[in-house]
Amino acid sequence: MKITKHQAKKIKQKVLLKGNGDIHLAKEIIKEVTGHEKVTTDTATLIISAIQQPEKYSNTAERYGIEFE
Repeated sequence: MKITKHQAKKIKQKVLLKGNGDIHLAKEIIKEVTGHEKVTTDTATLIISAIQQPEKYSNTAERYGIEFE
């Protein structure tokens, strides 16, 4: 799954705006922004973590096939 900087910014804004901590809402936001239909809870958690703390989680995200462009 590839996520552009613009998509990452939109995901971060919407997740923070609509309620930080609700992973099911985050999954729906990620699906909406990226167009990917299959987003698991684990994937959503990893994406949100990598967006919020890139220095800590970006390598882990890459190992699981999530690329930030």
